[in-house]
Amino acid sequence: MMTEEKMTSEKGIKKPLSGKQFAFMLIAFFLTFASVDAFFIYSAARTHTGLKVENAYEKGLAYNQVVAEAEAQNLLGWNTKIEYFHGVLLATIQDNKGKAISNAEVRAEITRPLSGDYDLSLSLGQRGQGGYGKKLTFPLPGQWDVRIYVKWQNTLYQTSTRLIIQ
Repeated sequence: MMTEEKMTSEKGIKKPLSGKQFAFMLIAFFLTFASVDAFFIYSAARTHTGLKVENAYEKGLAYNQVVAEAEAQNLLGWNTKIEYFHGVLLATIQDNKGKAISNAEVRAEITRPLSGDYDLSLSLGQRGQGGYGKKLTFPLPGQWDVRIYVKWQNTLYQTSTRLIIQ
């Protein structure tokens, strides 16, 4: 049979937590959270800058007009195809009956989703029936957003796509 002395030594009675130990644990707890927060703040400041829109308030007020313009554009039923092939950015534009849209003024805005450092804006010249393009070398491989703006016979149209450049 076990004696009283053996039972307490085998189970190991824990001493009560002292004030210094409690203070150390409390400080360690908050320092851990503070260091994690500091890391997140540092990471956020060094990475994606976020979206920056000039005149955001005015653009927000004009939102209903933007929605109406988008609905009017959808009623046109135009078909567009944007591609990058052999160093040429090419946009093909057709009306709702499949007829090529010729003699239009076409402009492209090219942006990188991760930064605005390499944004481009250029005019695309006509290349055949309904085709508009320009020779272009992208500064970096990766994802690029291409937005095409078309002005044809007082009709405005825009479309966009994301290209992956190798």
